[in-house]
Formats: sequence, structure tokens, C-alpha cells
Amino acid sequence: MDRSLIRNIIIAVVIIVGIGFLYWKFDYSKNAGKISTLNTEYNKLNTQVAEARRVAARMQETIEKLKILEATLKIANKMLPDSQNFELIIDTITILSERSGIKIKKMTPLPASIGAESSSRSFNISIFGSYNTLAMYLTALGNQTRIFKIRDLKIKPIKSDEGDFSIESQLTITTFFQGTGTKTTKKGGEK
Repeated sequence: MDRSLIRNIIIAVVIIVGIGFLYWKFDYSKNAGKISTLNTEYNKLNTQVAEARRVAARMQETIEKLKILEATLKIANKMLPDSQNFELIIDTITILSERSGIKIKKMTPLPASIGAESSSRSFNISIFGSYNTLAMYLTALGNQTRIFKIRDLKIKPIKSDEGDFSIESQLTITTFFQGTGTKTTKKGGEK
């Protein structure tokens, strides 16, 4: 090999090493602390972005669940309204009896039972009709959005002069509404 080539290679290596040393001494060593801080901050922000992406992915799922829960709450509020709405209850009982072909002979409201979580309002009812119309009436009450509970059903068959059978029935209808806090009772009137 030629000496001048070796000398040029050595000079080039020394220059490269010198430039590297000067870079490390004057630029990299001064910024090493900043670079370390920026790396730490970068990793922290990367973690936060990854967590935000996970939350964003779950957000749509949470919104869908919330919509389902809101729909369920609307149904529950219809089944268990926030007030007893006395007139609406009587109207519902009366309209359903007329549609079913039942004649209400007597309707007596009973004292309301007010509880902390749920309350109820009951009515003793005396009705007249046929077995068929009674079945239609009870089915119509059971199909209402609002909860109606039938209890103490007594049926008395009545034979007409023409030989047809009708029935006279006594029953208690109870409906429910949201409670108000303390347990008390209120007296109701008679219709």
C-alpha cells in the first residue's frame, strides 16, 4: 500500500473521531439531560394517548349501554309512575270495563299505602258481566303498561229468567307508584 493512502486514511479517521468527540463534548453532553427529560415525557404522553384510545373505544360501547338503560328506565317509569294519579287510575279501570263489556256496580278506593321505595293504591270493585267479559277485563288490566294486581277475586253465578248465566264479581285491584319516603297511609273516598 502506498504511504500517502495510509496517511490519508489515518487523517480521515482522526478527523472523524475528533468531530465525534467535539459533538459529544459540546452538543450532546449539554443536551443529554434535555433528551432524557424529553424521552421520559414522550413515554408518559404515549401512555396517556394509549389510555385515551382505550377509553374512546369503550365510550361508544358505554353510550350504547346508556341508551338501553334509558329505554329501560322509561318503561319502568310507565310501570311504576312517580305519582299515583288517582283520576288516571279510575279512568283506566272504567274504560277497560266498558271495552270488555263489564258493568261496574261499585268502586271503593282503599287507603293508599305509602312506602319509601314503592307505594300502592287499591280499589274494591263490584262488577257484573259474563265469564267471557270478566276474562277479557282481567286480560286488559294485565296488558296495561302500568302494573295492576288483582286479588281477592270472588265470582257468584247469577241465572237470569231466560236461563242465561251471568256473574257478579268482587275483586280488589291494586296499582303501584313510586314511594315518597316515610311509610304512612291516606284515606280515599268512594265513587
